Amino acid sequence: MRFAKLRATAILTGVLGCFYALTPAMDGLRGNVVLAASEQAVKLTKAQAVAFAKPLPITLEGYELADLFPDHQLSFESGRSAWTADWSKGEEETEHKWITVDAVTGKLLNYSQLKRDKQMAADAKLLSRQEALQVAQQFLTAVAPMELLHTEGPNLYEEMNPYPPQAGAYSFFFTRVEKGVPFLENDLQVTVDLRGEIVHYKRNWFDGTLPDPAPQLSEEEARGRWDETAQPTLGYAYAGEKLLPYGLKQKEMLLSYYYTEKDPALIDAQTGQALNLLGEIVSQPERIEALGKAVQAGTEQKELAYYELRKKADQIAKTMFFAQPEKGSAGGSTFVSMDEFGEGSQIDSSVFLYVRPAEGGKDEKRYSIGMDSYGNVTSFSLVEDQAVGTDQASPRWITYEKAQSIATDFIKQLLPDRLGSLYPISLPPTEDSQSFLFQDGGSYNLVFGWLKQGVPVESLETMVMVNPQTGEVKGLFSLPPYQGLEEMEKQTSAIDRKRAKQTEGEKKTFQLTYFMPHPEWRQGSYLVRREPKLVYRMTSDEGIVDARSGQWVSFPAYKQSKLPGDITDHPQRAVLVQAVERGYLPVSEGRLNPDQLVTRGEFLRILLIANRFYGSMHFYGEEAETVLSFADVKESHPLFPVVREAMGLGLVQPAAGADQLNPDRPITLQEANEMGNKLLGQENSALSFWKAGKSPRLQDALTRADVAMWLSEWEVAAKNNR
Repeated sequence: MRFAKLRATAILTGVLGCFYALTPAMDGLRGNVVLAASEQAVKLTKAQAVAFAKPLPITLEGYELADLFPDHQLSFESGRSAWTADWSKGEEETEHKWITVDAVTGKLLNYSQLKRDKQMAADAKLLSRQEALQVAQQFLTAVAPMELLHTEGPNLYEEMNPYPPQAGAYSFFFTRVEKGVPFLENDLQVTVDLRGEIVHYKRNWFDGTLPDPAPQLSEEEARGRWDETAQPTLGYAYAGEKLLPYGLKQKEMLLSYYYTEKDPALIDAQTGQALNLLGEIVSQPERIEALGKAVQAGTEQKELAYYELRKKADQIAKTMFFAQPEKGSAGGSTFVSMDEFGEGSQIDSSVFLYVRPAEGGKDEKRYSIGMDSYGNVTSFSLVEDQAVGTDQASPRWITYEKAQSIATDFIKQLLPDRLGSLYPISLPPTEDSQSFLFQDGGSYNLVFGWLKQGVPVESLETMVMVNPQTGEVKGLFSLPPYQGLEEMEKQTSAIDRKRAKQTEGEKKTFQLTYFMPHPEWRQGSYLVRREPKLVYRMTSDEGIVDARSGQWVSFPAYKQSKLPGDITDHPQRAVLVQAVERGYLPVSEGRLNPDQLVTRGEFLRILLIANRFYGSMHFYGEEAETVLSFADVKESHPLFPVVREAMGLGLVQPAAGADQLNPDRPITLQEANEMGNKLLGQENSALSFWKAGKSPRLQDALTRADVAMWLSEWEVAAKNNR
């Protein structure tokens, strides 16, 4: 069961680009009714926000209250009014602390902080895990003393850990236990960074009455029912990344057995009925049926030039929306999809704006269409000046079924050659959720999953947003695949569902727990009511069963493998941790190998990442055919895309009589400095990015630890150069 899933999605907003919203896809729902009028009316004043913050163990020296706003989502979840205070610091507000409290009691509900571009000193004293745990316990004793008495931990149920692996912080979660029965969806979560600061806190707590902990079914009876009814899905699931030469990563999609939100996976301890992760009674699994038969031909996609993308988008705008290009309306947008490992996929999209002129009594309409570099539609948006709420006094909402039909027709027009790869996922929101959402200008959000040769691909979805009053499609966006459908290796299962469940049973523990149905928050729609249940389920590990080998793939074990266990006593630990957190240096099987030499090819990859964050050079995506290549890095070379981008930035160029890149030769300090200066627009500068401690000679090869030190200095120069 994918209990701790973190998904980041980006919604296109026309010329405004896009914004990112981390969305806990399965994170116990805390509310089942729209707030009563008395609760909705509870507001927090600036004076109250300041007063509530004073007793909290959160340092606000130098910070000022920049904003104060209601947290509608948390209010809906908890049934009480919640407000968030944004405290900022610095002229450009580069540091923020967000404090969310109950507007009546002042109880701390959420806390997080952000320090943009905060450098870690090379000689910084870093905490051990035990020291960080003491800091976390002291914080919880101050902000949630009563709840802490009802918890066990920390991290006794590792499979419930919602955080991606963090080299620069320790995450602790204290699980609630009542009368010996764990409530896995209830906990206190706190993250402490290596410098001893609390960087995140969340109170996941149901304040209502829990069911009687005495089950009607014995564990033996319940296990028999689970054996009969539990039915995981056979599909392609993301199983992590493999590290290739030069620090490049390869996504791994495995044909696996895993549980979706609709699969029977739990047993009601009172009735013996099979339940899914939405808490619904499941008599039989839902069938997957594609929208059509058409499947895009070919196994490889070809990158298109900008004018070719524009031509495809223009045709769609003309035929579907009777719209014409808006002058000067093109830009870039990035879509990101993350999972619980902190890894994800990225698609750089070109965005085109269109206008349908006002005529025949119809108002002018503006649209945006986003396309990836292969010409696949990644987004559509009806560009509106502002969200328009529905008629609260007399709602006239179309049904979910009607909205589903509208969304399906839209998909069929937009993606006629992909209908054999798309299927609808029925996820109707609750009536209370509709009331809360639609009165605030929200939409029906219709979800379509993707198939590879009839087999579902986990986390790859397309969502269509439909206006609940007019039935007009307001938008569409697709989560990017970890691996493209065409590039994904076709795999064959060697085991059946019975064998997969047997493997799961050998690796997990069947036990009695409280359970909060997962909300599946899909960009604004809650699908379940707040109703804790007493259930039997599998616990103790989280993962999937590899359908090819029958082996268990443990996600907690994989998470642990992404943390560097070989730098604890390293003198440059601080900058190494920072390099891992920035994504410069990958960790494999728990090792960073800080004394390993960095090759020229790996350094190019690292420098391109640094440029995206801090550099001033821009890559305009020249077509591969027009870019000269090195003799030792042909188009089939795994480093070719990196070299292509580096050439586009002018970092490297083949010279007459010396057309070798030598990607496997270690990088020297002199070469690193030359490339670093080019990225800063100081190509002829002799500026050396190494001031801390003893530096290597210019001709010395750099280790990973050396590169981490170099990067910390280069970042400072890049920020000063902005």
